Parts: sequence; C-alpha cells; structure tokens
Amino acid sequence: MYAVKTEAFHTPEEQKHQVIKDAYLNMKGRIKKYKKRLDKFIWEYNSIIKSKNKLSKHDEQLLHDLQKKTFNHRKYNKIFLEYVICSIDKQKLVPNPDSRLYKYLEVCETEIDACTKKLKECYPKNKKIRSLRPDALNMKNIINQFDSSLIRTLGIKENEITKDIISVEVFSYAVFKDIVTKGFKYNNQKYEYFTSSAGMIRNKKNIFIRSSVLKKHKNKIMCGLNEDVINNKGGMNVNKFNAYLALCLTASTVWQGFDINKCIVVDDFKTVLKGRNVDYIDKQYSIQRKRMDIAIEHMDGAGIMLPKVTENNKCFQFRLPFFKGLLVPFPFDDFIAEYVEEDSCLVKDIYGKEWDIIKDGIQIIFTKSQFKMWKYYDSWQHYKNTFISEGCEASKCDVEPDKFKDQPLNYQVLQTLGDMSDEDLTYFAQNTNDELSKIGESEETMLRFLRADDSNEKKDFYQSAIAIYPPLLSDEYSKQIIKDSKRSMVNNARAGKIKLKNSKRTYIAPDVFAFAQWLFLKQQEPAGLLKNGEVYCSLFEEQELDVLRSPHLFREHAIRKNTLGEEKAKWFVSKSIYTSIHDLISKLLMFDVDGDDALIVSNRRFIDIAKRHMKGIVPLEYELSVAKSQKLNKQNIYDGLVAAYSKQIGIVSNEISKVWNYVAQENATDEERAALDAEKLDVVKFLCMESNATIDYAKTLWMPERPHKAKNKISGYTKLNLPHFFMYAKGKAKDEVEPLNSSVVNRLRQIINPSRIYFRDIKKKLDYKNLLNVQKGSNSQEDMQAAQEIVNLYCELKDSKRKYLKDKRKNKEYRDKKKSEMNQFFYDHIKEKLLDKGNEHNKDTDFVVNTLVTYLYSTKVKAPYKLTLWRSFGNVLLRNLNRNVLNITSCLDCGCAIENPQRNQSRCQACKKAHDTKMNRRRKNKSRNFKKCHG
Repeated sequence: MYAVKTEAFHTPEEQKHQVIKDAYLNMKGRIKKYKKRLDKFIWEYNSIIKSKNKLSKHDEQLLHDLQKKTFNHRKYNKIFLEYVICSIDKQKLVPNPDSRLYKYLEVCETEIDACTKKLKECYPKNKKIRSLRPDALNMKNIINQFDSSLIRTLGIKENEITKDIISVEVFSYAVFKDIVTKGFKYNNQKYEYFTSSAGMIRNKKNIFIRSSVLKKHKNKIMCGLNEDVINNKGGMNVNKFNAYLALCLTASTVWQGFDINKCIVVDDFKTVLKGRNVDYIDKQYSIQRKRMDIAIEHMDGAGIMLPKVTENNKCFQFRLPFFKGLLVPFPFDDFIAEYVEEDSCLVKDIYGKEWDIIKDGIQIIFTKSQFKMWKYYDSWQHYKNTFISEGCEASKCDVEPDKFKDQPLNYQVLQTLGDMSDEDLTYFAQNTNDELSKIGESEETMLRFLRADDSNEKKDFYQSAIAIYPPLLSDEYSKQIIKDSKRSMVNNARAGKIKLKNSKRTYIAPDVFAFAQWLFLKQQEPAGLLKNGEVYCSLFEEQELDVLRSPHLFREHAIRKNTLGEEKAKWFVSKSIYTSIHDLISKLLMFDVDGDDALIVSNRRFIDIAKRHMKGIVPLEYELSVAKSQKLNKQNIYDGLVAAYSKQIGIVSNEISKVWNYVAQENATDEERAALDAEKLDVVKFLCMESNATIDYAKTLWMPERPHKAKNKISGYTKLNLPHFFMYAKGKAKDEVEPLNSSVVNRLRQIINPSRIYFRDIKKKLDYKNLLNVQKGSNSQEDMQAAQEIVNLYCELKDSKRKYLKDKRKNKEYRDKKKSEMNQFFYDHIKEKLLDKGNEHNKDTDFVVNTLVTYLYSTKVKAPYKLTLWRSFGNVLLRNLNRNVLNITSCLDCGCAIENPQRNQSRCQACKKAHDTKMNRRRKNKSRNFKKCHG
C-alpha cells in the first residue's frame, strides 16, 4: 500500500511554500553536516596540540592526516577554511562566527521560519475537502503490508499495490485535522480515517480507507458494532477504540477449524496478595517502603484451550474482532473428570448465562480481559450470532516455536548489574568472541555463520544455493556478506547482545491449574501447583533461573526456582514459563499474560551476580489515572491522537539508560559510591512511574507533575548525552553520546575485540556456469545486442535502487522493520522491468538471468555486491544449481521437483498453465495499447 505524509494533501499554494521550505531544510541539513565535520576537526586538532610546546613527528602526521581528511571538498574548501580561525590568544582553533557558513545557516533558518508562517496563514483558507495529489503515490511511497485480517477481508492479494487503504504520517496538524474530520478525495473517491494502532500512534502514522470499501466491509470488520451503537451505550475512550479496531491490522494467518460455538468468555481471575513489601511512589514523588495488599489479575490477557485445539501443545496469540490475547493449552476436560464431583460442570459466562462445559462441548475458554468490547454486546450469544452472520474471521498470530534457540542478552538487562567485573564480562562474552574469531576459518564455520547450514529451516535463495554449492563462498559477494554480518555482530555485541548458553525466550503463562480450581471448583483462594518464588518451564532442569522481560527499566531480575515433576508436567503442557499466583513476579517484571514473553537465563554465574544486585529490591507501586469515556466522533478522535503524539515512551527509556550508565569518579569513597547508587535507584523509580504514565497517556491524558526537588534530581542525569554504547545500539554519532566510561555495557567496547577475517579452506573454485541454464546458450549479433541492453538497464535500476533506499531510510517504519521484508517489492519491480526488456527482444527469463550472471560473475571483475541479482532472480539461480550440481529439475515458480522433465521444461504443469495465462494477458494488453496509440 502507499504511505504518504500530510504534505501530500496540500493545495497548490501550500505546496509552493512547502517546496521552498523543503529546499531550505535540505540546505540547512547539509550546512549542519559540514559544520559538524568542521567542529569535530577543531576538537580533534585542539586535543592533539593541547599542553604541548613541541609536536612530535607522530603528532605532525596526525595533524596532516586530519587536515587532509577534512579539507578535501573542491567546491567548498574556501568556505571550510574561512570557518576555522585561531583564538585571540592563538593557543587553539575556534569557529568563526562571521564566516559564510554561519551566515548561510542564518539565511536558511530565516527562510524556513518565513515559509512556516506562510503555510500557517494558508491552512485556514482551505474550506474544501482536501485532495491527495496523484504525484504522491509513487514507488518510493510504497510499503509492504503484512497479511492480516483486514487485508484478507478487503480481498487484497499478495504483492498487490492497493489504494483501498493509505497510510498517512502527520507533519502538519492543520492538514491532519482537515483529513480526519472531513476525509479526503482521490481519483473522485472519498477516503476517511479508519484507525491507528499503538505502534502507529508512536510514529504518528494513521490508516485511511476508501469510504465505499469500509461501508461494504464495516459490519464484518467490527462484528456488527458501529460508532452509534457504542455512543448509545456510553461511548468509550477514543484511543482505546483505535487500538482495539487496529487489531485487524496485526500480521496473522487464518485460524483453520475455529468454531465460535465451542467457546465461552468467563470473568478474570484475581486474588489479593496480603502484606507484601513494595516501594510506594505517591504523586509528590515521595518513595516509601510499605507492606500493602496487592491485587493481581492472574489471567490478564490469557485464556485456556483443550490441547487438541492446537498442534503439539503450543501456546499462540490470536485475534478476533475486538478480541486479543494468548491461549494456553490445558486439559480442563481431564481436570473436570478428576476433580469435579458433580455430574455436570456449570460455569457462568460474563453475561451471567450458565454453560455445561462438557455437554456444551466447550473447547476454548476466553477471559473478560481478552474481550475488549464486551460491554457493547447484549450477550455472548449476541456476539456469536453476529460473528457467524457477518462472516467474521479468527486468526492466529505468533505461535510457540518448534525449537528454542539460545537468545542474546541486551543492554537493558546488563546495565542494571552495575558492579559486574571485567572478568565476569569477559566470561559472558567468550562465546561471542569465539564465534567472531572463527569466521572464515573453514567452509563449515562460514556456512553456519551465513545460516546456510542444516540448523536454518527457512533459508532464502542465496543460503539454499550456498548449501548446495559451497564454492559460492569464494565469491566476493559471499565474502562481503560475511564482512557485513561480522560488523553487525560486533556492533550488537558491543551494545550488550551477547549469548549465554541455554538462555531461551518463551511465553509467560499463569498457573492455569489455579485458574481451573477457581473456575470449576469455585475456590476463591486456590493453591495452584506453584508456590511463591517458584516457576515451571520444561525447557530447563530443576534449578534457579533469572526471568527477564523487555523493556527492562528498573532492576528487574526475577530469580526463581524452576520446579518440575509429573503432576506439573501433566497440566502445564506447553513450553511456556508458568508463574505462581502467590508471587509478585508480574509486578516486578511488569508483564501481562496476553502474549508477553520472557528471556530466561540459566547461567549460574550470571544468576549469582543478579542475586547480589537484587538484595533489598522490591516491586514498585504507584497510582496512575484511569481512561475516561467519550463520544466517538471525528473531532474527539483527532484530539485524542494529537494528545497521544505529545508523549514518546522511547524518550523515557533512554533517559533511564543515562542514569544507569552514570558512574562515580575513580577516586570516590565507598560512602560516596553508595550514596550515588541510592540516588540513581530513586531517579530510576521516578522515571519508571513516568514511563508507565507515558504508555497510558494516549488513553488517560494524564502525566504526573515533577516537584521541584525531584525535577532537579532527575534533570541532573537526563541532561546528559546518551551512553557511549548507543553508537552501537542505536547508530548514534560520536557527538550525540557521552565519552566512553567504565559502565558495564561500555566496557564491552574493549572486551569485544575481533581479529581480522582470513578466508581459508574453500575446497573448490567457483564455476559460475553452474548458475546458468546451459541449454540457452547463443552468441548471435542479435543476442549480444539484447544482452547489452539488459546489462545497461540492470545498472540503471541498481542506481535507482540506491536512491529508493536512501529515501526509505528516512522512514522510521522502514528502519524498525527487517529490510528484507520492506524491499522485496522493489526487487520484484526490477525483475519485471528486466523481463520486459527481454520480451522486447523475444528473450525469456533464462536469457535475462544468463546475461546477468555472465556480466556479474565473469565480465565484471570482482563485483562485491550481487544482492539485486539474487533477490530478483534467486528462484531461477537456485533451479539452475539444482539441475547442474544435483541433477534435479525443479519448478521455477513453486520449487517442486519435476519428474521426467521434458527438454527445456522449467515449470510444473500447474505453474506453466498459470504462467501462459499471465503472458497471454500481457500480450493482449500490449496489443490493445499499441492499437490505441496508432489508431
């Protein structure tokens, strides 16, 4: 689908000012980049000559290299030199405030302000419904939309570019208000605001939908509800409504075999844990250690299902209209047979109707916390009838994996263990350092590093090709991938992503046995199977574990005893980690059980360090505001979104990192260090409260107000730059971070110190002809001309790809997602253009691929980048390798093996038929267009 900015809805007059403003913004960005470069030169130059009467030859060489590197711009060198002058005392270099660079910067800022003022004057003049400019729907504004319930409902096919839904990013609130309250037009079609998920709100992204499409599918999407029904029943918080409606956008697959008549919804299971120690923070930022009664919602977002509903006893997240959460397999039919003495087991749903679990064939028991809009239906039967009559869909999201691989730690987990020694860090980083040192050592290690070995069951085309034909490892492209992967691995490790053996990530589940005791046996304070301080996870032996959850803001290492046994294994059948209902672990780790997962560390040394740091630490408790109900209308939706945009959760999280990574002076006494640690803990507690208020702000529109004393204490840390390791964790520049200090994660900079890669032990040389369809060879003059045109176009498209990716990198949504997922559309576009060029010369796919392979692997010397080739034609190259190396003919499209293939056969019968139909349609369209042009 297309993703545009609010400027795409400008009137011609507004756009004229916007174009000028963008030009000055671009110029300002370039000037600031040059200024930053020169400021860095001044700082480094002054650092070299500082306190030195005479420079050594080494210093002189450093200064020479520094000048050469900085003043190497032919066009702007004079301006650069004008910026750098000597100080009055001639002891150092300083910036020249009268230089042209400063003046140009002032001009840019003045013009930007002028354009902004003109735009603000223009916006109120527009009284009409805004129109989306057609030029805004271009290739660089196409984004991938994952398969979801909404995509399936609208009938949008895979890789289809749809205009039924359009994403809009907010830069101008005035324009945004117009299109939310009035909608907009495109191609004589009306569009209206649809929804924004919590993640979209954080990035100021919103989904708009074609009005005619929404009208057609609204009852299915909203399971019979609409704004009038909701308003007649008291309304609701608009941002909650947005979040619940956006559930249909979650990446998912259809839940095959789902039967809503075998489901019920019951009340949530809550108990009160009496007399527990917590650090209570009041609204005046006073912290008190208190013994309090703490109410815990144990099934917050979780439900149970019979094991036969899922494969291999796996938990999974699910979506229905206005439903979300985690389903945990639990044999409640066996529980009823074993523990319920009556002939029938009656349970009331949330509307008060009784159901006989066995006689009514109930297989899934949802909880009220999973059913987000239960208040707006008259009964469970009402929802079920509407779900069936409107053809609504149930879908699965993330399903528990088959294999649980070791998972890395992260900087948040490490930074809370402040007194970890260098020896400890070196020990924990050993696996990472060993892996880095072995890269390039042998064919086997390279295959493993590229994930082209048997451990990867979902190889891409290139990984599959290397597995079939290891001599590809000797190619410059493979070597470049390994170098890039190593660089990424080093940066990740220096940012805290180090792996400890037998550290797993899995879902967090409640004690479902205790839930069954409460639900079926009517026990108000059930015992469950787990005591306080115990967990159950079949992935580990009976031992102590450190249970961790992200985001890890406070000191949140939950050291718990893993208890196994036949009785627990009988009822806890998934691979999740089950927690006790007698434990404040959910308060410490701040988790729900709607799909939250935990990183579980079993390393004894790590656990001992975490235990030491957790002495005296108790969960935090504070009161936050409650979301208020409103009428659902366009104005309230706009107001709620704009209010939500004003708070960013990531900012608070980064400020907490600044606190943890502040270290005492080297000569500080033990008392001073202890006082600093206590103050840092208090500041982190304040920021944790604010972080959770920020998360809820979109719904509550409330934030605590810092008293003067607390404000000063907090700002003493938050005014600092980000920790040094953010250069590796978030790609920050050197001037955006603090100098390297001795905080835990910063020390990894020296500990992760990889050696240079030496590529050895590749047994066979690469023969690129194995990548060709050798049956397609030809050297006629006509073929040579066609080949040259294909190569020329390939080079052009590669250049356009660079520009496309440069634009994409400005998009935060692109940066946050896997690039492989975001870019595939463009590679498909490249493939189509190249095949069209081949068709102009009556050349097929094999001719195009043979041409490009010959150019990149033979003609062009040492081409280090062949990503475009493999992402565009990986299926063809893999098929050729299968045929030439393994003597297997596989289908070009679906990849199935073709038995007894005919000469030159490249597709199975089914795919050949579909391909012929597609090509016939394309030829007819070309013929029709030709007749139109030539009358």
